Amino acid sequence: MRSHVLAAIPYPIQLLVGLLAYRTVTQTLYGQGTSRFSNDELHAFKSKIWKNVDALLTESTKKRSPDSREPFWIFGGSAPTEADTVVFGFVIGGIISNAYVQRLQASASVFLISRQFARISTNRTESSNSD
Repeated sequence: MRSHVLAAIPYPIQLLVGLLAYRTVTQTLYGQGTSRFSNDELHAFKSKIWKNVDALLTESTKKRSPDSREPFWIFGGSAPTEADTVVFGFVIGGIISNAYVQRLQASASVFLISRQFARISTNRTESSNSD
């Protein structure tokens, strides 16, 4: 990721800046207590988060007709809310991010619902922008 973010500066300086940024971030995470969790605890947290997102999205899909191709929103309303933008960013980030060495091996249902949420939300945005 360093080569993408720091592409405008020479490679040796990229290494130095990357090292400084890494050290600062790791010190901050340790100071906050975030990096003090074991890998098993982190995996449990990630799984719990994905299961909660899946539960919210599954519940919102139940509030619309099964054959509907209209977007569904996290709280089941007729229009998107700020929560939808947050969940959309979270889902897309989890699906496409290459930053994590150990990716979350979530259940298939989480990714199916999440991908459907992301796909329908994106299609809705593109169609409203073209109007």
